[in-house]
Parts: sequence; structure tokens; C-alpha cells
Amino acid sequence: VLDEVLGAGGMGEVYKAKDLRRVEMQDSSPYIALKLLRAEFRSDTRFMMALQRESRKVQRLSHPNIVTVYDFDRDGDAAYISMEYLEGEPLDKAIFGKGLEKKRALRIIERMARGLAYAHQEGYVHADFKPGNIFLANAGEEKNEATELVKILDFGIAQAVIKDGSGYRNVGSDDNPDMMALTPNYASMEMLKGEQPLPNDDMYSFCCVAYELLTGKHPYADSKGKKRTAVDAQKLGIVPPVIDGLPKAYQRALKKGVSFQRKDRFDNAGEFLDAIKPLVNVKQVALALSFGLICVFIYFGLDTWNEKRVPSLNSLEAVFSASAEKIREGDAMLKEGDIDLAHRFYAQAWNSGNDLKGLNDSLATLRRIMDDRMNKISNHLMTEALSDDIDSFRRQQLQIALEFIKEDSLGTQDNKIQSVIDKLIKIEANSKGF
Repeated sequence: VLDEVLGAGGMGEVYKAKDLRRVEMQDSSPYIALKLLRAEFRSDTRFMMALQRESRKVQRLSHPNIVTVYDFDRDGDAAYISMEYLEGEPLDKAIFGKGLEKKRALRIIERMARGLAYAHQEGYVHADFKPGNIFLANAGEEKNEATELVKILDFGIAQAVIKDGSGYRNVGSDDNPDMMALTPNYASMEMLKGEQPLPNDDMYSFCCVAYELLTGKHPYADSKGKKRTAVDAQKLGIVPPVIDGLPKAYQRALKKGVSFQRKDRFDNAGEFLDAIKPLVNVKQVALALSFGLICVFIYFGLDTWNEKRVPSLNSLEAVFSASAEKIREGDAMLKEGDIDLAHRFYAQAWNSGNDLKGLNDSLATLRRIMDDRMNKISNHLMTEALSDDIDSFRRQQLQIALEFIKEDSLGTQDNKIQSVIDKLIKIEANSKGF
């Protein structure tokens, strides 16, 4: 059920819509965002087929800085894309005619880069990265800028308007540039020439947006603020401005990002994130060397102490071989970052060993191993739960998981877990205005 218009652009109108299935399931968040495509798009069969393919691919993207796409479908003559509903404002509105406060701007730039780096790692190119395709979502009624969610929109849209191997096909016309496959002022030289987009083309667009966040102006704008294309800027020999008070690492990264030639830009957003990391100073190097020397001297003693604290799997009796194997599988999943699956393997390991009777000493050894693994699981969950880059639903999921672990018999961090749970409850209360 369409509720209200949230915005409109070249593709069509975006509505706040109520999902009746969610209402039926008594979901606390029944709203979604629904983009209804204009007739010009619906009548183009090739575009609709391409958009359907791209939407299916984009549905696989799962990152806190990328808007979640649910479906691409038809209802009679209406064609639409459904996605997660967010409250807030698009970036182009937030920076209209002005830059943002530097600390907030850098925070947004980093979060945009994280989302783009994930997409590039997964093999996706946005191809139309611009302020209008970034959304700043309010994190609660207080609209705390430090916890605002940064979401990249419209992955796959521009890709659906690209001819196979022969450049861009504009669904609209020059009279309506919003309906073209790319936004010229944010497009790289290669994209303007009709070449297939690569991740480093996204980096040109991304760094143009970063300049606007920090200065309120496009890096190649004229004296009146009118944005120039890469082609025009190169012809005029314009260089991007120096931004006062910005760390040198950022200055270099942004300048590199808006280079006119692909070979001079970052290959992907991950490289940009690496480039803006603070450089290690001499004092930090000295501290690191000192710490390394200390580690060398205490290595054997520390290793012996750690062995007493956390027994090795080899110390378990053969009868616990099934538990040991499950723990090894859990360790492998934990190393890969799959916390949920690791937790499942550890639970299976404990249940398998705990069923064995009359082996109290060995069971005590297994328990010490399991306490160590559950502490590692808890640390991962607590770190994610207190991160700025998760939404309310995920935070509630993590709170439930931590409560479950606290009530379980394994692990030794009950007080620490309870402290994090208390913080999560406070965060949720503040987000609801209590």
C-alpha cells in the first residue's frame, strides 16, 4: 500500500509503502521504500530485462553502508523496485551549497568508502556514484550525527542502461539528463567516452563527492560553482583545490582519486581506505620495536602460561575426538569471520562431550577450552554490537545472542557481557526517544 511520496527523479517516484505481509506477521517495521519506474523505462524491454538481471545480482550485496534491495517486480503495468525504508535525507540535499562540518564529513566519506570497497571486492561497479545516490539515515529521533547511517543507493541501475560492449544507451534524452545512464559531472573520462565502467571509475566519482562534502563545491567547479565534466576540466588544465586543515594523507588520496586517467587513480575503494590510514610516526615505531623485544624475551614463559590457561585440543582424551573436531571446525569459521557458524560448531562440541559420563577430569579440560572459545565469540558479538555501522534490528539480534550466551554455562565474561547489554538497552531507548 503506497503511503506517501518520498522523492522523485529521472527513474521515477519513490514511495513509503506498507508491506501487508509484514503487517500480518506483526512486524515492528512494516514499511519499505518502493521505486515506481516511469513509463519510458517500462516500455523498453531490453532495459527491463537488464534491470531485472542487475537487481538479482544486487540483492546479494549485504553491507551496512549499502541499501538493501528486496525485489524487482511488476504489478500490471507498474514496474517497481522494493528496498529497505530509511528516514533521513539524501546527501545532495544535506550539502546543497555548502560543505559539512569536517569531522562529520570525514566520517561519512569513510563509511561510503567501506560500502564501495565491499561492492568492489564482490565484483560490482556502481557506475553512477553521486550525492543523490547517497542517503543519510537518522539513527533515532535525536538524529545523532555520530551514529547516522550512510547508505549507497541505486547499485545496478546505471549498469542496466549499458549496451553490451558498446558504451551507454540513454533511455531519456539530453533534455532530461537525470534519465541518462550516467551523471556527466561525476563521470570519469573513460565513462564519458562510453567505455565499460571499472571500479576505478567509481573512484573518480567517489572523490568528487568527497570534495563536495568537505568544501561544498565540486573539485572542478568554476568560480560560480558550476560543475565541469572531466573532459572540460582537463582541457582547461584545472587542478583540484587544497583543502585547509585536511590531513596530508587525505589530500593526496583525494587528488589521486580525481585524476583524469585510470592508471593514475585508485583501482578500488579498498586502496583509498588504505591510503587515508594515518602514517606511523617515529614514536610509534620505537614503541612497536620495544614491544617486539619484550615479546621475544617473554615468549617461552608466556607460551607456557597460556598453555596452562587454555589447554590445547591435543590434551583431550581420544574419547573426546568428536568434540575436538567440531572445535577445529569452529576455529576455522571464526578465523573466516563467520561468527554464527563458529558458535554452532562450538555448541555441538560441548553437547557431544557433555553427554559423556564418568570423565570429570577430561570434561573439565574441555570446559576450559570451551570457555576460551565462547569468550572469543562474545568479544566478536560485543564489538559488532557497539559499532556505529549497524541498524537497530541487527543491534537487537546481537543483544539477544549476548543474553543467550550470558545465561549459558560457558564463558567467563558475564559481567562484561551484561555491561554491553545495558549499553545496548540504553541506545535502543534513546533511539525511541524514551
